[in-house]
Amino acid sequence: KLEYRGYDSAGIATLYKKHKLGYTCLERSVGNVLKLEKLLIKKPCLGSIGIAHTRWATHGNASKINAHPHYVNGISIVHNGIIENHFSLKKKLIKNGSVFKSNTDSEIFAHLISIDKKHDLFSSVKNALSIVKGSYALVVLDEKNPDIIVCSSRMLTLVIGFSEHGNFVTSDFSSILSYTNKFIFLEDGDVAILRVNNVEIRDINGKLKQKSICKIDSSPSNVEKGCYKHFMYKEILEQPSSIYNTLYGRISENSFNLTLKEVNLSKLSNINRIIIVACGTSYHAGLVAKYQIENIIKIPIEVELASEFRYRKPYLTKQSLVIAVSQSGETADTYASMKFSKLNGAHICSVCNVIGSSLTRLSSDDVGTIYTKAGFEISVASTKSFVTQIVALNLLGLYIAKNHCTIINDEFIKRVQLLLSLPELMRKVFSVEKEIIKISKTLVNNSSMICLGRGALFPIALEGALKIKELSYIHAEGYACGEIKHGLIALVDENMPIIVFACHGFGYNKTIGNINEIKSRNGKVIVICNEDDMQISKLVNFVIKIPRSDMLLTPIIAVLPLQILSYYLACFKGVNVDQPRNLAKSVTVD
Repeated sequence: KLEYRGYDSAGIATLYKKHKLGYTCLERSVGNVLKLEKLLIKKPCLGSIGIAHTRWATHGNASKINAHPHYVNGISIVHNGIIENHFSLKKKLIKNGSVFKSNTDSEIFAHLISIDKKHDLFSSVKNALSIVKGSYALVVLDEKNPDIIVCSSRMLTLVIGFSEHGNFVTSDFSSILSYTNKFIFLEDGDVAILRVNNVEIRDINGKLKQKSICKIDSSPSNVEKGCYKHFMYKEILEQPSSIYNTLYGRISENSFNLTLKEVNLSKLSNINRIIIVACGTSYHAGLVAKYQIENIIKIPIEVELASEFRYRKPYLTKQSLVIAVSQSGETADTYASMKFSKLNGAHICSVCNVIGSSLTRLSSDDVGTIYTKAGFEISVASTKSFVTQIVALNLLGLYIAKNHCTIINDEFIKRVQLLLSLPELMRKVFSVEKEIIKISKTLVNNSSMICLGRGALFPIALEGALKIKELSYIHAEGYACGEIKHGLIALVDENMPIIVFACHGFGYNKTIGNINEIKSRNGKVIVICNEDDMQISKLVNFVIKIPRSDMLLTPIIAVLPLQILSYYLACFKGVNVDQPRNLAKSVTVD
């Protein structure tokens, strides 16, 4: 269940008791969890207490010695995150006699804890944490304490699950929904001791903390692939129902009222600037939303890459609203950007899919979190999280516009009605799947592609190019149509497929002009247009037709063919659709 978080290698360590001490059974392998499972069938690990890990390599390549758990003198650890001062710590440890077996920074934790002979396991872990700089979700086993697990987190999520049959700790609660729906989310600096029948949580100073248990009602079947070949395909088809869930309970179908109970409206009364901060697909969702809502809220909106925003020391005031957009709520750059914004006096809000994630906890005492309610998204390539993020940002925009009196009632009702019609319009797009499959077969051997769009379809071109890259490993670039004369046109020839979004609305006639420019240079054009467009079919090589809709909805509908195209390109190339090489679902490290 956690493999989507990393699949370079996997490992498990268990303790089995003998004469009051524990003995460690350790097994690790390169590759996915299935390879580890085959090893464990041949040689099972004994015991009723253990830790396991799937890795996405940061320090050190994917190899057996770099796989977690790391074992040093009776101590076994698994670690997510990055130790920023690992070079100096490792140098000091080696000087004092420690011998490192891996090239990872994570192994440092095992050494620091194992050499602390004077203290109990809780204190040894606490002391190690006090000298480590960086982010961590750390879980520790000790042969001298075979009845407990000690764990802690900083800037990364750790969740403790409670059940009648034992207790759990995990980086994603969805992985243990088959066993329990009762959870506690650790806060930064918390150190927890898990026993089979109780859990003790203390702060970094050792003071006991009382925390309430959160119940999450969700079915384990939501994270199963079912009859579908890939999670991505299942999640593409789930998008209409995911958007319905985003809207459900927030929009009244009869009165067209909008309610966002999770948003603290008083914090938004004086804002004069909005900055959307995100990475990857979430960044593209922010760009789409800027086109859609800036004109109704009458407040300038900037969309920034979190990896740039956090380092350039942006100017913020108490009238600034910084909105973090992240599927997981654990993206390291986005989280760091929000901490910076909060420290510098700005109001913060998050748009997120995962309950209890780091971002949502950070925003909880400010504007709050708008949950996208997309359901579990397992495939690394984001689909339903992207469209629900756009819808959630639209809801926030309407909410601000209504309360700031910057939108007339007729326009407000129109937009609400359009959002309610979106799930059914999206379902109609799936009828063109067979045509997309045919087109995919003609493109599978290309080494490069270009995606073009205007207005709110420009970020959709960026997102389409990203999907092609990460799934099929075909180089793809997203461009604004009006920019092709500024360099891009030099790449156009008969071998360059160019996907153009040409839907009625903003800049349609100019887009037709761009298509003519490409065709006059023998470019191979695949166009995504409205189903009633009879003119464009005569100009291009291939046509994918989608329902005509208001330009508010067109970007959300238009992205579906590119998701499906990318999916089939990956299938025809025989690559791992749900787990593209070198990528992880949640980028929780810098």
